[in-house]
Amino acid sequence: SSDKSSSSDANVSINQNRFVGTVAVLCAACTSGFSGVYFEKILKGSKTSLWIRNIQMGFSSIFISLIMVFLQDLAAVSTKGFFVG
Repeated sequence: SSDKSSSSDANVSINQNRFVGTVAVLCAACTSGFSGVYFEKILKGSKTSLWIRNIQMGFSSIFISLIMVFLQDLAAVSTKGFFVG
């Protein structure tokens, strides 16, 4: 049993690279931080209210989501309906 676990650990470590994983996590954290700062700058520099800005972002998200639903799941939506999981 211990031979199986040690061989599976060896296979996992062969397929993984810690440096690449660390760089990926750091890039994700930095881009998330920069996007938060940029969004804050846009909100504070704009005369538009926060409610209107949220509605604008919500409509664009809905539009993009509907396009993706019809591109990827049109057959399932056609047969089962839109609200079937």
